[in-house]
Amino acid sequence: MCRPEKGRQIDAIRSRAVRSLQSALRTKYYEIRASLRISRQKAGQFLCGLDLLAEGEEFEPAVQF
Repeated sequence: MCRPEKGRQIDAIRSRAVRSLQSALRTKYYEIRASLRISRQKAGQFLCGLDLLAEGEEFEPAVQF
């Protein structure tokens, strides 16, 4: 095997490795985005629940109007 052929093989392997890594990172990115979206939805539900609980117990706001 001459040197230029070996260089092309290394380039091909490197290219496949980069594409594989990019694909894995893209998948992980989408998973994280989905998790954050779900977390924000749950946080909103949690905060609404606290508001309703506080209002049910004659909650007085700290700021006078």
